[in-house]
Amino acid sequence: TLMERAAAQQLDESALVPSEPITVIISKAGWIRAAKGYIDEPEGLSFRQGDDFQAASRGRTNQQLALVDASGRSYSIPARGLPSARGQGEPLTAQLNPADGAAFVDVHLGPADEKLVIGSTGGYGFLTVAENLQTRNKAGKAMLTVPAGKGVLPILRVPGKAADLSLACISSEGRLLVFTLDDLPELARGKGNKLMGLKGDDRVTHWLLIGPNQGLNIVAGKRTFAIKPADVDAFRGARASRGSLLPRGLQRVDSVEASGESVQDAIENGPTDPQ
Repeated sequence: TLMERAAAQQLDESALVPSEPITVIISKAGWIRAAKGYIDEPEGLSFRQGDDFQAASRGRTNQQLALVDASGRSYSIPARGLPSARGQGEPLTAQLNPADGAAFVDVHLGPADEKLVIGSTGGYGFLTVAENLQTRNKAGKAMLTVPAGKGVLPILRVPGKAADLSLACISSEGRLLVFTLDDLPELARGKGNKLMGLKGDDRVTHWLLIGPNQGLNIVAGKRTFAIKPADVDAFRGARASRGSLLPRGLQRVDSVEASGESVQDAIENGPTDPQ
């Protein structure tokens, strides 16, 4: 009996790789390793003498890892087979061919269709999908155009619809601007669109996504300034505007984090009813 069969197709190797949760860690000197499961404080791991924590990302072993260097080039390697976090890892140059002196800034591990926000301290950025950062070229590819003298901001993962989220940007001058994320265009690569209106040597030093019910906790030196969810609107403005100055004594920001529920919960719960 003759039977008709579908044409033979090339086997997808990723389909054979177990899908297990891992945390990938890169160091300032460009060393990489992976820990089983999700680590809450990867910066607490031990590092080689003179080296320190740079960035980490949670994902799964069957996903493609993407990295971005300080020039805005992106690189990718499979997450499977990375050295264990029980040791010091291995230099990324063992698998990649970055330019001499290139410093890796951030790492992303997640679904190929996951939405991300990438940008530069020069005040430009855009929405993209993780797949756009991937490349087979060991020397990487031009992904983000970084203005002269500026750097690359940490990659932001978008946990939902852009219309439900706001992007908060803080400049070195101490200004804060919050605007709706869907005001930012989605691009495959490039410089992006203006985030803030910067003057002189001013640059974007911090950025993060917040949901409808979230505020901000800002640390400047020994002082902490809490912006409640109801007060975030005081810092809202049109994308590319300068933003509003933070209170005196809190304009040299060391760190900022979202307060209240998680971004995902904030999206699902929606805006709170005014009392």
